[in-house]
Amino acid sequence: LCSLPLYAGGFLVLKYFTGSEAMAISLVLLLTIPLSIGFFFVRPYEEAAWATFYRDITAAPTEPDEAY
Repeated sequence: LCSLPLYAGGFLVLKYFTGSEAMAISLVLLLTIPLSIGFFFVRPYEEAAWATFYRDITAAPTEPDEAY
């Protein structure tokens, strides 16, 4: 459902452009689908990395836990 406007745009590109221009634009449009899907898988890890980095810099000093 989210990619429906992308496909509609691809059909318009094929209608109004010819030859290599249409192929190049269509290729870029089609490659945006897997890239955007990959973004949803990578985003939680990116946020976790930033949270860890931010916590390490701004955290108050604590005593080491002897249980570990």
